[in-house]
Amino acid sequence: GGWRHTGTFDKFDGGRRTGSNGGYVVAEQTILPESSEGEGLVAFLLAGLGDEEVNAIERHAGIGVVYRGALPGRNDDVIGLGCTRVEFSDRTGAGFTENSEVLWELFYQAQVTPWLVVQPDLQWIRDPGGDATIGDAWVGSLRVEITL
Repeated sequence: GGWRHTGTFDKFDGGRRTGSNGGYVVAEQTILPESSEGEGLVAFLLAGLGDEEVNAIERHAGIGVVYRGALPGRNDDVIGLGCTRVEFSDRTGAGFTENSEVLWELFYQAQVTPWLVVQPDLQWIRDPGGDATIGDAWVGSLRVEITL
């Protein structure tokens, strides 16, 4: 796919320009289907690129796996592991001291009741924000989804 933004942007080098564009690709494939519909192991791959003159992220690539129904009796639960890498613009004025950031993510989504989903998530980020002065980071979160 592709995208285009028709606005006016400040370039990292100090100039201005109209428009920014980029492209992306997303692919997924069930690699270990289960007997129940929607259950099994799915692998995914995604990649994208943007205009490095005005976008902080020039390139992105990610890969991962998601397993629905991995635990017996928990057919609606999902566990996932993914890795993504972004490359930051190397244009003068972009301000990055590292050229990339790598993120690993592990999550478990539990369908506790028909109306309640709880999802703990753990991420490890190398070179957060492309800043060499910031140490690698661990980030944890808990997402709660209530359907009324």
